[in-house]
Amino acid sequence: MLATLMLGGQPRKVLMQAPKNGFFYVIDRMTGKPISAKPFVNGITWATGIDPVSWRPLDTAGNRYLDAPFLGSPGHAGAHSWPPAAYSPQTGFAYIPTSQNNWLYSAQSTEAHGINPGASEDKLPKSPNYLQAFEPISGKEIWRVDADDDRIASGGGGVLATAGGLVFQGRGEATGYLLAIAAKTGRVLWRHETPNGIMAAPITYSVRGEQYVAVVGGAGGMMLYGVRSQGREPQPGRIYAFKIGGRAALSPPSSPVGTIQTPTESFSASQIVAGADFYKGFCSRCHGAIRRASNVVPDLRRSAAATDAKLWKTIVIDGLLSERGMIGWSDQLSVANAESIRAYVNSETALVARAQRPTE
Repeated sequence: MLATLMLGGQPRKVLMQAPKNGFFYVIDRMTGKPISAKPFVNGITWATGIDPVSWRPLDTAGNRYLDAPFLGSPGHAGAHSWPPAAYSPQTGFAYIPTSQNNWLYSAQSTEAHGINPGASEDKLPKSPNYLQAFEPISGKEIWRVDADDDRIASGGGGVLATAGGLVFQGRGEATGYLLAIAAKTGRVLWRHETPNGIMAAPITYSVRGEQYVAVVGGAGGMMLYGVRSQGREPQPGRIYAFKIGGRAALSPPSSPVGTIQTPTESFSASQIVAGADFYKGFCSRCHGAIRRASNVVPDLRRSAAATDAKLWKTIVIDGLLSERGMIGWSDQLSVANAESIRAYVNSETALVARAQRPTE
């Protein structure tokens, strides 16, 4: 964020950044000299502060987790990540999508899936996520608007601050909404529902003297891991545009690719349990952490391969679709492991199929 701040009674051109590490940096953008680095979240454990001479972090003991696990805050998701923050010269506040989170860092792998996430999130303290108004130089939080769903690790979508004294921010997971908030007080003034979560920052523009606010909808990134709506279909990304007095209706979504079929096979409970674990370790990072995709990669509940053991093996183990980005996992999964994943996918498909069946 670029701004001109009054410092010591003089205007100073600065660059401001709220990075993942939890400290808000104000830097003279003409000289590159740091001005301040104040925490914008509470409970930072990896450093006690930023040295005002060297501008290097003051590390805490054990934060390299060489000899023992270390509970780091902010965690791997960061106190602020992809969604853009904003600054209003009217209020003098920065508006930051914020996540108060933790992560247990460990040099030893805690899962047997060839990856080292460090710890299981369900064993960590809950993380409040919110939009905050932050005073850059004093380091004071002025107000916050909490997220409705604490599973969204990003603290909401990107932010737009306007000369009309408003702050716009999108939120949500399986479904979403756009907020208009009073820039000075944090009071929510307006809310509009959208079919998808909103991660992007809104923009504003004018056409023949009429002002619009537009934003791209489509959950992804950290929002992808919050999706839990079993029966709801993925929606394609869209651009939403709003104006005072607008009356247009949202067009219906395009049909999802493929159809959820009622599985005809039976699988053992042990297969399904094992498959859930393998799915989490190998499949969820692309196909969705909660058994469904987000229009980026195929929704496995709609895949013809899920009902065909032979085809499933040629894809998951033999790498039939490697040229399309779906590698074969023969070096880390056995045929039985892959079949257990198929069992799990089919069990979840059956749950959705029953939920969508018309009542008699």
